[in-house]
Amino acid sequence: MLNKLKNNRRNLQEVLITSLGQFLYLFQGLIQNKIFASYFETSVFGQWALLSSAYVFISMLPFTALEQGIYKEAIPARKNGQDRQLYSLIAGVYSICFSIYTVVLVFLNILQGESFFADGYLFLFLFYAFTEIFKNTYLVLDNAYRYRKRVLLIRLLDLLSRIIPYLLLFQIGLFSIKAVLIVLCLSNLLVLVFQRNYIKEIRLPIDKIATKEIFQNIVQFSAPLMVWAIFGWLQNMIGRWYLDMFLDLEAVAAYTILTSLSYFVPNMVYTVCNAYIMPLVFSRTEKLTRKELGKYLAILSGFFAVYFIAIVLLGRWLIILLADPKYLSILDYLPITTLSAILYVLAMSSTIEIYRRGETRKLLVSSIVPGAAMATIGFVLIKEFQFQGVVINYVMGHIIYTVLTMMVVLRNID
Repeated sequence: MLNKLKNNRRNLQEVLITSLGQFLYLFQGLIQNKIFASYFETSVFGQWALLSSAYVFISMLPFTALEQGIYKEAIPARKNGQDRQLYSLIAGVYSICFSIYTVVLVFLNILQGESFFADGYLFLFLFYAFTEIFKNTYLVLDNAYRYRKRVLLIRLLDLLSRIIPYLLLFQIGLFSIKAVLIVLCLSNLLVLVFQRNYIKEIRLPIDKIATKEIFQNIVQFSAPLMVWAIFGWLQNMIGRWYLDMFLDLEAVAAYTILTSLSYFVPNMVYTVCNAYIMPLVFSRTEKLTRKELGKYLAILSGFFAVYFIAIVLLGRWLIILLADPKYLSILDYLPITTLSAILYVLAMSSTIEIYRRGETRKLLVSSIVPGAAMATIGFVLIKEFQFQGVVINYVMGHIIYTVLTMMVVLRNID
């Protein structure tokens, strides 16, 4: 009885710490979005939105996909005494990928002439992207090892080391994209110092046989997700680039705010729940039943319903509070984009059993089709209908993903 009470208390403490850590992460994103929306001119915020989408592309291909395999391999590698091989593998593979991206972007920067990085922040951007990716991968390891307090401290450090400098820069009149990138680089370096245990554990020469086995396991799990990453980026980011092509940076900024507000709370609920649920699901030996999944989705739906009602009734005030009054033009579109984002997140949440089984290939079609549709049909929609077209494209992509994903889930869960 006492052991059961201790376990319940420990589990409750873990839930609270996990939830607080994820809240800090999402709160940081919310405050950063508010600061950028308020302090940047609309056109500058649009440029930042394009720059952010470039970072997302780099992080998703291949790093976010690899992180899923790393997460799955972390515990088995530690149990087999191969964690040092895992850390060395991460450093080696990531360094090769970073080198390739650097060469490609420098070449494109030279080739383009009047470059997207014309203000001279290409290498700042690259340094930010690479340190951010390493930081996030080490956080994936922390979550896999269930170092909840450590993750919480890192989230707090990350928050303070970014938001405070932003406010100071604005006060002294130096708030710019280049200044923001410098802050992000310094913040990441500070966090990486805190995460130095993973770097210190890297050993050379490596155990080639063990490292090869770990690498094969990671790639086998992550390979379908790399394809997913390309089309996932198209689904979430291509609208920004089409708006820049057919309209202007102001439209890019408005669309970015619209999708951020639509997706923020559903993603917050999903992220908090996922950080706690996924380790438990991966540790199970028995299958997740349709009834268990239904209960989980019903709980999520309750949170989402409250947010949707708030959007309908208080959308104007939420835009002012979370963004800036200059973006009130998006108000009429907010309910429909929020509803589509909710459906999208519910569909993502339903895939936990497929992830547990390592059967991610079954999700390839539902991941590819929405992105392909938004990249092709979206081109015509945005060219012809401009901002209304990008909203239609956004909603269409989420509906396609939801329908296809739920079909896969229902076929594979008893």
